[in-house]
Amino acid sequence: RWGTPLSVLWARGESLMIVAPPGVGKTTLAVQVVEALIEVGDGAVLGLPVQPARRVLYLAMDRPRQIARAMTRRFSDQHREVLRDRLTVHRGPLPTDLAKVPDQLVTLARKAGADVVVVDSLKDACAKLTDDESGSMVNRAIQYANAADLDVLVLHHQRKGQAGAKPTTLADVYGSTWLTAGAGSV
Repeated sequence: RWGTPLSVLWARGESLMIVAPPGVGKTTLAVQVVEALIEVGDGAVLGLPVQPARRVLYLAMDRPRQIARAMTRRFSDQHREVLRDRLTVHRGPLPTDLAKVPDQLVTLARKAGADVVVVDSLKDACAKLTDDESGSMVNRAIQYANAADLDVLVLHHQRKGQAGAKPTTLADVYGSTWLTAGAGSV
């Protein structure tokens, strides 16, 4: 979905999880990926090509107004038609906790006619991310989406560094190990 055969950031049929601390630009990067997915701009992000999507469902759960501002910086009135035809934005929380109703990503994507779902951010989709059962169910939700031929981009946070060390491994991703276990790329 994003990259080249030798530099794959996001493979089709798999999920991509972008993990970083708050305030460093995860949403800005995701909006740039959306821009390329809906074929506004040059079709590349960070110098790598992005394969177009039919339609994107953006789950704007983490500060929806901030996400709207990020989109306003990338899109203008000239993009109104393509935005209407190729992007659906869901503002605010999901109807229910993702761990409790793991098939809702597929349901929401089908309702929107989307083949790509952006989850911004995971902490707003599930209340108990450190719980292994919840983590397993979130993984299941993403696997359901992948099995339904939906590509999922997830924005998430890392743990705070321990004893002054910077987070550098999958173990540094906040929450259950099952959150990253099924991801194609983190």
